[in-house]
Amino acid sequence: MVKPRGKVIRSTQSEPATGIVIVSDGEFKIAAWQENEAGPCTQVHLLFPMQLSDFKVSLAIRFKSPDTLGFLIEELSAYRREVWPDAEPLELNPSD
Repeated sequence: MVKPRGKVIRSTQSEPATGIVIVSDGEFKIAAWQENEAGPCTQVHLLFPMQLSDFKVSLAIRFKSPDTLGFLIEELSAYRREVWPDAEPLELNPSD
């Protein structure tokens, strides 16, 4: 299994399926999002904090379907194999 280069902190707050991954050159957040506490999670958010002059903002990418998120994962893993062919293979379907 590929491990992140930084420290992974899982949230114990009421946010569903929220995790923060800290990498060596900064921090980004991956979160499952739900419209209300009683409803199911319907989106995955990928957030990148940025400093713009005196303002801290986050660039957010929302994935509203498994197809869009799956497409990004497949494309990134293809580039990973092309750029680092000797890297440990990814186990994208460990249950298979």
